[in-house]
Amino acid sequence: MAGTLKCGDTFLAPKTSSAIEHLWIIVTHPDKDGRAVCVNVTTQHSYSETTVILKKGDHPFIQHDSVINYADSQLLNIKSIQAAIAAQPRSYVCKIHEPCSPKMLEDVQNGLLKSKLVKKDIKERCIAEWANKPK
Repeated sequence: MAGTLKCGDTFLAPKTSSAIEHLWIIVTHPDKDGRAVCVNVTTQHSYSETTVILKKGDHPFIQHDSVINYADSQLLNIKSIQAAIAAQPRSYVCKIHEPCSPKMLEDVQNGLLKSKLVKKDIKERCIAEWANKPK
C-alpha cells in the first residue's frame, strides 16, 4: 500500500458498512495512536449546514454543490482505514482519493472552527493542533 494517510488526504468510505460512501477529508495529523479528525462531504440540501460549500472543480470527486457535514466530524483510526482500503471489501467502496488542495484544506479547517455543530472535544483537539500551525 502507498504511504500513510495524512492531513489533507481524502478517502471514500461509508459511515457504516451499510451506508452509502462519502468523501472523507483528514483535517489533522494522525496522533501517536494513529487517530486523526476527519470530516465528510455530502450533497447540499435545503437543511444542510452551509459553513463551507464545495463546488464542482474544488476536488475531482465533487460533481455538484456539496457541504462539509461538520456535525459528523469524527476522530478516526487512520490505520484501520488503511487496512479497510487494503482489504478492498466487496460489500462497500473504501479507497483513497485525490488529496485536497492546500486552499480547500484551509477552507475546511477554518469552517470546522466556525461551525457551531462540531462536537466540543473534536474542536478542542483541532484548536490545540492548529495553534502551532505556521500562518
